[in-house]
Amino acid sequence: MTRPAPISHDLYPQVFGYTLVELLYLGARTAVYRAVKTDRGYPVVIKLLRREYPSFNELVQFCNQYTVTKNLAISGIARPLSLESVGRGYALIMEDHGEISLEQYIKQSGLEIPEVLT
Repeated sequence: MTRPAPISHDLYPQVFGYTLVELLYLGARTAVYRAVKTDRGYPVVIKLLRREYPSFNELVQFCNQYTVTKNLAISGIARPLSLESVGRGYALIMEDHGEISLEQYIKQSGLEIPEVLT
């Protein structure tokens, strides 16, 4: 298996043990990357807080997201594998089965939002 080339993104600290390979989403508060577990080569999705100094509320919300999704057994929701400290924030490490975002699906399918939601 050929490993994808890592991406460089100066705004984020390195997530120890993972190689970031693709930026999937960049929002005001979070960034989501497709990555590879360095020692085992299996794919993961990593969600990071964007701010270097996240607020207490942001940290609590991020931890709560991990706790809630860890206990959900719903197909289509990426299962969290771990919550790891990164810099002054956290990285939410999730399974990656090659899913795409709703935004990507709409672009690829050529459908309009109302059609996708029905």
